[in-house]
Amino acid sequence: TELPLVEALFARNAVDHLHIATLNGEIVAYVLYCRGEVTNNPSVHVQGLTIMGVLPERQRQGIGTELLAWSVAKLRGACDALFVVGHPEFYARAGFVEARELGIEFSFPAPSPVCRIAVLGEQRLAPGVASYHPVVHEFF
Repeated sequence: TELPLVEALFARNAVDHLHIATLNGEIVAYVLYCRGEVTNNPSVHVQGLTIMGVLPERQRQGIGTELLAWSVAKLRGACDALFVVGHPEFYARAGFVEARELGIEFSFPAPSPVCRIAVLGEQRLAPGVASYHPVVHEFF
């Protein structure tokens, strides 16, 4: 069900990072980031965690948690902040906090607890509105 979005992101050159986890040479999980922005923060480099998945038969084995932690660590220094709409407890494990705690709203309607942000650098974020690359908004 995510393939049309993934194809559109690649077609419009919107994917900045695609991280995968393999097991015995097979891809078992992935996380894809595209460019995003937070208004009022023009010098802040932000990535939106757009899609993450683990093969159903490999879920509940810690693979997704490990991939997310590795991915966030890998992006430290490459960007200033990451944001995601996702399960609060899962993303909290990798340092994502509720965006509204930092004065950040999202550009589309979603419950506050699932709107998450991880600040990776020393640069503080001014209150603003987080949004994914425009192609993402075409699908939601």
